[in-house]
Amino acid sequence: MQIWIYVVKWNGVSRLVAGMLLFVACLVGGVLAPAAFCACLYVGIINNTARFDPQSASIQQLHVLKAIGLLHLPLLYLCIWSLGPAGQLDLIECIFVFCAATVWFGQIADRAAHDLIRAGHRLGLIGQASLLTGHRVSAKRLLHNPQIGTPPDMSAPCLTETFWQYAMRLWRQEYSSGLSAETRKRRKHAHGLHPYLVYTLWTFTTLITSYALSGALGLGAMIALSVLVSGQSLLNEYVERFGLVRRILPNGQHEDFGRRHVWHPPKSTHTAIQQDEYASGQFPIWPYPRPKMLWTALLPARWQTEMADRAAVWRIPANGSMDGFDFAGVTASSRALAGQAPDNLATWRHEMDSVLPVSQRAKRARNRSRHERD
Repeated sequence: MQIWIYVVKWNGVSRLVAGMLLFVACLVGGVLAPAAFCACLYVGIINNTARFDPQSASIQQLHVLKAIGLLHLPLLYLCIWSLGPAGQLDLIECIFVFCAATVWFGQIADRAAHDLIRAGHRLGLIGQASLLTGHRVSAKRLLHNPQIGTPPDMSAPCLTETFWQYAMRLWRQEYSSGLSAETRKRRKHAHGLHPYLVYTLWTFTTLITSYALSGALGLGAMIALSVLVSGQSLLNEYVERFGLVRRILPNGQHEDFGRRHVWHPPKSTHTAIQQDEYASGQFPIWPYPRPKMLWTALLPARWQTEMADRAAVWRIPANGSMDGFDFAGVTASSRALAGQAPDNLATWRHEMDSVLPVSQRAKRARNRSRHERD
């Protein structure tokens, strides 16, 4: 348990350190520009292990999130300023600063903003609205969070949906669905400005400020940064929640949202209890570390090969009964390959982590066809 607390604390501090390094790199440039990019890449993608639960969050976790939220706005405008003529950075330094900003805002600040929204803090709104995606605050607060993991949840990726299809659908649906939800809410409890008017004002403020800081280059950089950050946010949701749903319990209610509804990286640091759950297949595990899964999601055919079978196993009914489940269609399991029903559901799920490499799937498919003919 102490190890897990240490990891969470270090992860929170390291996210702030990466942001401060980027802050200094915008002012100084030089070797700090590539150093900031490497730091943001490591903390944001490679070492992204901390998960936020508003019900059990520690005071330190909330403080770290608030600190990231406070750093968000000045760092955003400083990055835009540094990319313009006033920043006096050369082309290579500008590229490193922009790439570092893309990673920090896309993998660290965006996630912190979502966590702050779940915690009910206004800094989450500032983090989203300043990057031209304020409508996601309404979508998260009114639709995603209450419906998470259930059929009405639009943010839940389907088993047959590629990331590109998912991203286009969310970009199209989130704005209109959030607007409808906010309008319905205001009909019952109307007070103050309509949230979407606030988001629009934030959008104009951000664009005008970017143009004032760095001209057309700053305006273009802000728009590009917004698109890339939004894409990363959707990519994170896609790889973490692909095909996972909350099952309906015998009493007709959906089970509570927990670790079994989010994909976890292999060989993660867990508490002793979580280690037992990991070994018994009680929550889903990616076949590869997070960076490779993010890259794989951009390749639809490869992603389906790696993840469709694993996700299908986690859709078995809540009572654990495999009656009517087409286990023979799940080719990632050696038991399914042999045409045998697994003896234990948890063991079978854990077996999915030991799937053979992609290079051997063609051979396994031929063996399966031969077995079916026999």
